[in-house]
Amino acid sequence: MLLLSNRFRDETLADRRLLHEHVKTENAARENFAQSISSISERQDLNRKKIECDLAKIAERQHHQIENNLVISDALRTIRDEISTINDKLSRVTEQGSQNVWQVAERDGITFFLDNRSLVDKCILETGVWEAEQIDFITSLAHRISNNNPFYFLDVGSYFGYYSLIFNKRFPECRIFTFEANPMTYIQLKANLLCNNVHDRVTALNAVVCSSSGKTSVSNHENLLENRGGWSVNSGDGTTSTMVDNIVIDEYFSDLNNQFIVLKIDVEGYEAEVIPGLVKLLGRNKVLIQVECFDFDETLWNKFEASIKGLGLTKIHQLQYDHYFTNFYDEDLIVSPKDVRVPAQMFFTGLDTRNSSGHINFDESVQGHITYGPCMWVRQGKEKILFRFSPGTVLSNCSIDIFSNYAHSRGETSVLHTELVGEHNYDDATGELTIHYVHPASYCDIEFRLHTHGNSRGTFISADICPQ
Repeated sequence: MLLLSNRFRDETLADRRLLHEHVKTENAARENFAQSISSISERQDLNRKKIECDLAKIAERQHHQIENNLVISDALRTIRDEISTINDKLSRVTEQGSQNVWQVAERDGITFFLDNRSLVDKCILETGVWEAEQIDFITSLAHRISNNNPFYFLDVGSYFGYYSLIFNKRFPECRIFTFEANPMTYIQLKANLLCNNVHDRVTALNAVVCSSSGKTSVSNHENLLENRGGWSVNSGDGTTSTMVDNIVIDEYFSDLNNQFIVLKIDVEGYEAEVIPGLVKLLGRNKVLIQVECFDFDETLWNKFEASIKGLGLTKIHQLQYDHYFTNFYDEDLIVSPKDVRVPAQMFFTGLDTRNSSGHINFDESVQGHITYGPCMWVRQGKEKILFRFSPGTVLSNCSIDIFSNYAHSRGETSVLHTELVGEHNYDDATGELTIHYVHPASYCDIEFRLHTHGNSRGTFISADICPQ
């Protein structure tokens, strides 16, 4: 019995030990399982917090996008309202429906909002450019002088912002300020900036740039629809007027020092009022100026010359009525007039008598004249014009006029020089007619008129303008 009792006790103890180990193992498993559950829960919490954070960021971005969209929508609504106002006003003075007036067109990577009745706008719509030679000259010179460093471009009399948009495209780092005095044109300017998404890069101001602070009463251009770019603060075109703030360049840019500035002034006869307001700017900065001034108008030209006297400006070039100055002397920047060959293709005649080369044929049946149309810069002084005809051309009882078409259109004395054709100036063997004369003033629009009088025959080839 003792043996059985001891054996039973030992087996019971063994069973208890096994049970204890089993319980211990089960507890450990439970603990491990609980830890796993806890770890999974923690990871889930972290993932949940990350998801909530990401959702918050997405919601914030969506909120900002909505705000931006609202701002853009408001801007577009404002532009549409302002354009509607323009069309309402213009429709009162034109039989053409306003829905056909405005066009959006892309030219050379720039989107333009244009009035298809106005000269500059129509030229861009039809040819893609306006003042291409002036644009290329001033931008190439700005690139050369700035040496790829950021600079300022001040567009005084910007119309709808043509120059400003081109400078923005060609010089992305350029700081641009554009000024337009006419309130109606200013709306078109703002629309062009918005069309190109540069309304936050280009500072546009509806202001009269002059030499005194205050306000100016400017007339609107209801009577100048065919050439709104020719509107001037001085003009009386329009049946209504608006009070516009004045801006003095020296006051507005009083903090500009030691900067390179390109200044374009196109204010249709108002330039003598603009110049006195930028004396300090010229004294503190390096400035390249393009200014349009009608030098055929003696009164305007004298006022302009008086306004720039003593400012240390050097004239470096002229293209049509645009004059170029710098307030720093650099002989390499000065562009002297060069020999220019004008082919017969650029001349006009009353009859369609061109040959396959574009030269102009004429005989005794032609009783009229050949006129050269485009403007040319001929500086004051001695000039030689060499007209080239085919060898053997007969120029009997002919005369040559050199004249200003602009002066003629205003009823003023227009013929700058007239000369009969004879042995003293014409060699029929070579077909060369040479005219020497002294140019009285810097007219840009000289034209040539050959009077044939029905006594001549031959072929006109070209004309060479040779400064002496």
